[in-house]
Amino acid sequence: MAGIFHAIAGEEQPELMTYWQAKDHEIDFVINPKELLEVKLGQTSALEFAWFVQSFPKSRLKVVSASSFAARQIDGLTFDSFLEEEK
Repeated sequence: MAGIFHAIAGEEQPELMTYWQAKDHEIDFVINPKELLEVKLGQTSALEFAWFVQSFPKSRLKVVSASSFAARQIDGLTFDSFLEEEK
């Protein structure tokens, strides 16, 4: 979905979506420096991403999974909710 927004913004290669990876953690998609997206299969919680707040103090993380939750800088959305939000 993020590629659509890159195309609308007129970026030359909107299909290129970057990711972030460190020794112990990774994020699936970096939409922009302040918005990151993780996709998980099954249930998850904000506790699983407690490290995110320290690593990215000025960013928000959306986690698409089978769980919904809201925490400081982390929002958990079900796949259906994520698709509705992007409309």
